[in-house]
Amino acid sequence: MLLMPAALLIRKCLRVGRNSLLLGTAMLVLFFFSNDLSVAFLSVPVVLVLGLYNLKRLLQLLWRAQLEPENRRAFWRAGLIMSLNLPVALLYAMLVHMLNNALLVRVVNDTSQPLRDVVVQGCGPPRPLADLPPGQATIVWLPIGRDCFERTVSVQYRVGSATQQTMIDGYVVEGRRLNVKLGSHPPLAAAKP
Repeated sequence: MLLMPAALLIRKCLRVGRNSLLLGTAMLVLFFFSNDLSVAFLSVPVVLVLGLYNLKRLLQLLWRAQLEPENRRAFWRAGLIMSLNLPVALLYAMLVHMLNNALLVRVVNDTSQPLRDVVVQGCGPPRPLADLPPGQATIVWLPIGRDCFERTVSVQYRVGSATQQTMIDGYVVEGRRLNVKLGSHPPLAAAKP
């Protein structure tokens, strides 16, 4: 049986590991910026094929390490480097899960006056935010839990002496990224002081 030279096998395996990492990172970045759940679902078969191919190459390295004791250290080192893709893939899966289960809201003061007593309501306890000067923005992460799923999320704020409330999301079911410009849309209703 003709075996591939050790150096060539190690180079190929390391290239497979590097390319798998780059492709996985590209898919995560695509999901983050598109925020489309279908991107995550389409990535699953790609990740499975890449995982199986990485496993095949890793097993090749381990088998060759047993056959060639003089190159064992190089095979083990390459196998260790390739196996680092596993925790990275698990970390990426956790990030996709976290992004899909959180509402990321960018709240922007679109008025000419400072907003005071800004409070996000609807996902857990009310979340007070810092006062927003005109044109400024802040970002709020809202984990979607039982107290948030299928509920309305809104932001209450004070402009001058009037207290107003604006809806962020009317029916929370999955993680999204939203821009809410306070003052540019009519408020839901004047909130009670």
